[in-house]
Amino acid sequence: MTLNKGCGNLLKGKYLIVLSLFLLVFNSQVYSQKIINVDSSLHSVLKHFSLFPTVSYPGDAVLVRSITDGVVEFNETKYRLAKKGAEYLAVLPISIDQQTGVQEVLLYPSELNDPPDSGKCQEYLSAKITIEEKAFSTQYLEVTEDQQAMIQNEEEIAKDRQKFLYSIANPTINALFTDSFIKPLDGRITTKFGFTRYINGVLDSRHMAIDIAAAEGTPIFAPNSGRVVLAEYLYLSGNRVIIDHGMGLFSSFSHLSALNVQAGDSVARGEILGNVGSTGFSTGPHLHHAIYVHGYSVNPEQFYSLMR
Repeated sequence: MTLNKGCGNLLKGKYLIVLSLFLLVFNSQVYSQKIINVDSSLHSVLKHFSLFPTVSYPGDAVLVRSITDGVVEFNETKYRLAKKGAEYLAVLPISIDQQTGVQEVLLYPSELNDPPDSGKCQEYLSAKITIEEKAFSTQYLEVTEDQQAMIQNEEEIAKDRQKFLYSIANPTINALFTDSFIKPLDGRITTKFGFTRYINGVLDSRHMAIDIAAAEGTPIFAPNSGRVVLAEYLYLSGNRVIIDHGMGLFSSFSHLSALNVQAGDSVARGEILGNVGSTGFSTGPHLHHAIYVHGYSVNPEQFYSLMR
């Protein structure tokens, strides 16, 4: 992990001369004390800025922890740290299409910088994570002619997409939860995250969620506290619930037989959202469960391991 200055190259030519004059004019002992104080602050931030895990895979998420507020930059996108208890957190999405190799994560601590739009140099800390390759399996699914027709109805699918995008368009900045995340349902995972799916022998899509098999009517629990931003019947998803947990984190639950919540409701960790069903495009009772981090689908299995 290293400390950098966004405008470090300014100390050249006439700026170097100005710096030399400054050192001659001001008392060296006072100046030295100033440097020591700054270094002490930086050391504290460096010591308490961490990434977990430091080795990740496409479709996963990375947790950033810091003792100071600030902004994190990854893949040329900046994310505001959110206060949770005595620390500041951010969850970074690793796109399923993420390029593998060593990637840099930058932290711009607020206590060391003027606002980003001030036009002044920005000091930042840098850390690295390694993205390794991951092979995703292929699934072949056989469905009825009526179900085949459903996935070809582009008009209805587009309506569903718009409702989904609207529901996650205004995420809550700070965390709406204080506890760890819990799984919404115990059951056998029948389709894992990232599978390439063929339906009736034709390439359909990549499965950006997990399917959990369970008996019809089995309760589905909120994995953490938050605010319901969608609770209604959609064309392919059937009865669907989406929760905003803050920090750019959303959880989604599809094909429910019944809904126990409404959009706008605040829910507690462990509260029943509805029941396992087979509504919408479904071949049998199961929960289609997705996690979104800043708009990206991430692997729920890895997410629950990260946020437990």
